[in-house]
Amino acid sequence: MVECVDLGSPEGTSPGQPENYRFFRSDVFRWLARRTKEFELGVFNPEGPIEVVLDPPREGLKGDANKIVESLDIMGATKIIAIGCDADSWARDLSTFSQAGWVISKIAVFDLFPQTPHVESVAVLTR
Repeated sequence: MVECVDLGSPEGTSPGQPENYRFFRSDVFRWLARRTKEFELGVFNPEGPIEVVLDPPREGLKGDANKIVESLDIMGATKIIAIGCDADSWARDLSTFSQAGWVISKIAVFDLFPQTPHVESVAVLTR
């Protein structure tokens, strides 16, 4: 199951959408706290490994990075793909995950906006 969480996401399903996709219009931190509680209560039982894609706004995860680390640890996440459009906030977020035992296994920078100073940075973190 692929669960997409964003304040701008359409809620639920849409025609033509793959059956294994579900969209949640929510603040990621509130949604993750609820999902973690469901996991602890045995209500949420994923059928495979939990792998996460994090693509926060330009300012990054800020002080909420530790909450995300804790929730993903509780649920036993095995992989994180961390995307960032601001090198400083992205590096700060990666540092938080690194200090919690996550290891950067791959890293790349994509110049999606040629002739501008903007780049997208991507890291794969594993346990």
